[in-house]
Amino acid sequence: MSFRKEMILFGSHGADQWNVSAGAWEKLVNLIDIPKATVVCRSLGEGHMGPYLDAIARSLRDDSYKGVISLESVYRPEGGSFEDGFRSSVTKFKSLFG
Repeated sequence: MSFRKEMILFGSHGADQWNVSAGAWEKLVNLIDIPKATVVCRSLGEGHMGPYLDAIARSLRDDSYKGVISLESVYRPEGGSFEDGFRSSVTKFKSLFG
């Protein structure tokens, strides 16, 4: 295995579409014994990095950062689309980095 998308074998709320390598687990389980890992995508600010986003944005402003900051959302709400996931994050993104 490499540090490519095959590393994430299970997921939901968007991770299952963007990060899961179809069939990889079935092939791998016969070769080695590894625990399952699960990745769940969340709307911006709601995941594990949420508590750090204000400090990250503030540090970029304090450093007079003039580069590009982009929102690459792969979150898909239950029963929704990737566009729904993007729209659920864009307001928070603009408030942090706009």
